[in-house]
Amino acid sequence: MISTGGDILNNDGSGSISIYGDTFPDENLKVNGTKPGFVGMANSGPDTNGCQFFITTRSTPSLNGEHVMFGIVVEGQKVIHAIEQQLTDHLGRPTKEIRITRCGLLNRRPPFDVTDHPR
Repeated sequence: MISTGGDILNNDGSGSISIYGDTFPDENLKVNGTKPGFVGMANSGPDTNGCQFFITTRSTPSLNGEHVMFGIVVEGQKVIHAIEQQLTDHLGRPTKEIRITRCGLLNRRPPFDVTDHPR
């Protein structure tokens, strides 16, 4: 359903830090992550955003109104599905290291609005 990452403190899913301190408040809960390819903030409740993020791999209506969605995968969805197929341990962690080695912003004109997601 989702692939998570970004724990730069403990590398085990328990760490949280941001450029604002430990956490920062929710900014926009209006975008629904009900389709594959949305990128959002992982949190432990309202206003607890830190360094962890997730990428949806399926429809996830349970995330609506609970997580800030801030991006979308527009290229490389096959890579996301390959990550999803990796073996995991009893805690759901991949048995092999997975790294994002290239990512960035696409300079689109006109700007792409995540609410216009075509999938």
